[in-house]
Amino acid sequence: MKRLQILAFNAYDDNVQDVSWGVGYESDSKLYGIIQKAREEYAEQCITLYYEDGQVVTYQPLLK
Repeated sequence: MKRLQILAFNAYDDNVQDVSWGVGYESDSKLYGIIQKAREEYAEQCITLYYEDGQVVTYQPLLK
């Protein structure tokens, strides 16, 4: 199983608390659903993904 750490943070508002959690997934097709769900749940925050292999990806907020 592959592991992923997700950080949701609001770069525009200091009053919003950052949230971080770990996720396990078995295939890349499951990964897309995990990312989409996180972006929908935290639509006003930046989402940063930390992969086991050291790769880091940041997505801009869906809503501002």
